[in-house]
Amino acid sequence: MTVLLLAAGPLTRQGAQSAARHELAKTPYQQAQPPWWLRPLQWVLREIARAWDAAAAQTGGAAALSVLLGTLAVLVVLIAWQVGPRARGGRSNQALHLDPETTAGDHRALAARLAEQGLWAEAVRERLRAISRSLEERALVDRRPGRTAYELAADGGRALPGEAADLTEAADRFARIWYGQQQADAEDYRRLTEIDAAVEAARPARALAVP
Repeated sequence: MTVLLLAAGPLTRQGAQSAARHELAKTPYQQAQPPWWLRPLQWVLREIARAWDAAAAQTGGAAALSVLLGTLAVLVVLIAWQVGPRARGGRSNQALHLDPETTAGDHRALAARLAEQGLWAEAVRERLRAISRSLEERALVDRRPGRTAYELAADGGRALPGEAADLTEAADRFARIWYGQQQADAEDYRRLTEIDAAVEAARPARALAVP
């Protein structure tokens, strides 16, 4: 532990502050600072504590509690707005960005190489792109630049109703990984591979011939 040594003589408030700033500027103290993302939360908590103290001093404990609960309610609403359906909707509506010259086989080969390197998020994305391009190559869905994962699930599900649930699952996994910051793993890639194989093997129901 570093000991703060002050020169002999009368200690003034300004002198004490200067000595404290000098001491806290040293490397060990700077390394002990909280990460950047934690500092806004600390600021919010300090403001809540300040509001509590002010309300308690002016109106008593019951009013202070009301102020605290109101502040917390606002925070809950803000957090829900950031991570709730509105935020998820914005993130999950991102396009798959397929290259027009890349085939489904190309996407599958790239996905396999990425999986061998343990790049699971990228491998999942390439498998979903393979599914999308395969459906286009088979003329089960139209070639549409900017198609999103959930649009793919909806379009593919109409063409192959038996695979609709799997296609939605594939879109969910993709969205959670790429826009929900969920860590991808080998299970995600294995499941996308299974869905890709199932969709590739599925055949659309033929319309009944009318005599």
